[in-house]
Amino acid sequence: MSTTLTGHDGAGVYLDGYHWLCVCRIGMSFGWKPTGTVPFQSDGGYLSPAEGQTVTEADGAALADALDRALPDIPAFDIECDLPNALEEFAGAAGRALLQDIAAFIRRGPFTLSHEESPVGHDGDDPGIPMVHT
Repeated sequence: MSTTLTGHDGAGVYLDGYHWLCVCRIGMSFGWKPTGTVPFQSDGGYLSPAEGQTVTEADGAALADALDRALPDIPAFDIECDLPNALEEFAGAAGRALLQDIAAFIRRGPFTLSHEESPVGHDGDDPGIPMVHT
């Protein structure tokens, strides 16, 4: 299962569901206070989005700012462990770059959330670099 973030211009970012959860946890740990998706869902809509749930531009910008604040606390070296925490999931050069790419995408404007099977050409077991399509 993957979580898809689709921008207003049709571009998308695909992450496995666990890594989207890590993004949300990191954001909240670094000051992001989710305002909820539109239309409102009782759980905020972030973790179990229904089709058409949209994260507003202001909320996305606040999440991106929190991810930027987290970067100094994310190890610059790769970490190998059985139970990494959310920050450790993005450790190392590739992980940090991935988190920066996610922040840049969500800073572009409102985006919708959905869950779906991993897209063609994307290994759902490895978040890799987010796929961006038009």
